[in-house]
Amino acid sequence: MSWQLSRWMTAISVATALCAVAGAARAETAKLELKRLGHESRPELAAADGSVDSLCRMTYPQSFFKQMETTNSGMRVVNDPMEESFRRLVKKEPKYVLKDPFRGVAKLGSQEYVFALDAKDKKSDRFERLYFDLNHNGDLTDDKPIDAENPRGLFPPSFSQHVFPRVDLTIEAGGKKMDYSFYFSIYAQKSKDFSYASVSLNAAAYREGQITLAGKRHHVVVVDFNSNGRFDDELKLNAEVRTPDGRQYMERGDVLLVDPDPQSARFSGYDLLPHDDCHHQMSKLVNIDGRFYDLKITPTGDELSLTPCALPVGRVTNPNQGFRALLYGDKGTVAVGGGKSSSAAVPSGRWKLLAYTIDRTGLPEPLPKEPPAEKPKKEVAGDAKKAKKEGGSLLEALARILSGAAESVVPAAPTAFGMPRSTLVSAEATARCKPIEVRAGQTVPLPFGPPYKPVVKVQFFNPGKESREAHLALELIGSAGEVCTDLMLDGSRPASPDFTIRAAKGDVVEHGSFKYG
Repeated sequence: MSWQLSRWMTAISVATALCAVAGAARAETAKLELKRLGHESRPELAAADGSVDSLCRMTYPQSFFKQMETTNSGMRVVNDPMEESFRRLVKKEPKYVLKDPFRGVAKLGSQEYVFALDAKDKKSDRFERLYFDLNHNGDLTDDKPIDAENPRGLFPPSFSQHVFPRVDLTIEAGGKKMDYSFYFSIYAQKSKDFSYASVSLNAAAYREGQITLAGKRHHVVVVDFNSNGRFDDELKLNAEVRTPDGRQYMERGDVLLVDPDPQSARFSGYDLLPHDDCHHQMSKLVNIDGRFYDLKITPTGDELSLTPCALPVGRVTNPNQGFRALLYGDKGTVAVGGGKSSSAAVPSGRWKLLAYTIDRTGLPEPLPKEPPAEKPKKEVAGDAKKAKKEGGSLLEALARILSGAAESVVPAAPTAFGMPRSTLVSAEATARCKPIEVRAGQTVPLPFGPPYKPVVKVQFFNPGKESREAHLALELIGSAGEVCTDLMLDGSRPASPDFTIRAAKGDVVEHGSFKYG
């Protein structure tokens, strides 16, 4: 039984100005240069070296997964989903060492590229050599093979990890050729019951330039976050996909960074809601310094244009102090925030909730000059028992987070690094969440948040003869039908909710606790 919660900590700015009127709209255009990341693929540098490069290493990969089986002659791919596409595109292949290499097709820009992973020599059964059709002619024999870097760290014999140096090539996007780079890596696991190989292709190039808006010069960076060789992909809803709990599935696009400060930015492209003011999902609409702009960018990312938005503006409000929300509509996505005593500007139109966080975290307190003395074990155990008793049920924990004066925040003790311990609740929308209509000069409520209702669902049921097994999941459903995805109280999870299953006559069939994760 599992209760799955995903952490989603973000920060957004609040729009405070009206869109410019149509007659005053004037587009500003920036020429963006291609920048390549280092030759080595080193994910650990993602937040380490304090440069723009470090921010641009955080990308979502193109992924290729294949189930393998172990035979007397080595590893064999089982039910290869890419075999047909590979055979359609490939014209010539090298003489492989492995009987069954890992073959695949990557899409970069407007084109498809075949690749194959093989061993270096007959002494190895690991995928250490990459053949990639760099010149896009279907021939894997006329491009120099790329060998993996030396593995870092120790791994058990059943597990292998190989990372390749940066790959440079010329691709085409939107009918225009451009230089591009990517990183390539593979993870493989061998066992009697289940073996697999998983390949990742991550962007290793980004765009960078300058643009002047309202008399202010800005540093802009565009990240090919979904690693497909294009820089114009927007965050968009895939209406055909739903998660098991009914949440809506968003296809990830690219990321725009405005005046990023690598020393202080808390950028993570994996979060839909931004961590800071510099981070924007690629969208038709973007809010910079409290002004809305219509955004256009070429598929190659070499030219970015921002025009003051001509739409009239209304406002939205929600009674939960410290809320941050992401809305989407025909114009793209809009990040808003505020509380009972404040509202947020939104261009007029029809908007739907995508996700939100209600953050009641207080400011960090000064660290003590000397660490407190350790308490006796009996006293520590007593504190834990008292905390669990006072924390009470899950819903009581929610009440502690969200109740009380709307303008107050829950005090937060600092962590060892002086950062506040988070007190928040996050949720993602489902199809049950109704849209709102924003009209010029009017303020409309944006419904979401408490009260939250616990709902238990059967995620899986096996009515087998030998054993009948059911997997249950507990969800917290908000007032607009949204599903809670994260819950923190002073840096910790509330006590796990207990459950009891009784038969019709009242006999206890099962008793236990739901678990996070």
